[in-house]
Amino acid sequence: MKKIYKLYIGVLLSVIAVSCTDSLIRKYFTDRRSLEDVFTDKTYTEEWLVHAYFFLGGNNMEVSTRDNILWNFADDIYFGGNSLGDYKKFKTGTYDENWYQSWGASYKGIRQASIFIKNIDMNTKFTEEERADLKALLVS
Repeated sequence: MKKIYKLYIGVLLSVIAVSCTDSLIRKYFTDRRSLEDVFTDKTYTEEWLVHAYFFLGGNNMEVSTRDNILWNFADDIYFGGNSLGDYKKFKTGTYDENWYQSWGASYKGIRQASIFIKNIDMNTKFTEEERADLKALLVS
């Protein structure tokens, strides 16, 4: 009985050891790329830029928006409903660090943008003018 048990354990361990091959790692972890891979490919570079803008949504939208609606053409939209208190806190800066928890996402967006600005010149698939334009999108 002990021999069968040891044989079973041996077969099980060998199956586990053989199943961890590089092909599985390549198959399931293709989203892991180095900065050189990202910033030498035009598509990945554009995806990095879009991801930097992702952090501007939600609570990090500009003051000119309300309820995540981007197109407010008048200030009077803020004075309807129950939004006056929140708007006044944001406008006057009387909120605290726990208000809407937006700082974490803000810092992530700033980090993404900083890495983009530092590494965009590595991409030779964009012209010099396009690279300058992409940098300007994040700075302005």
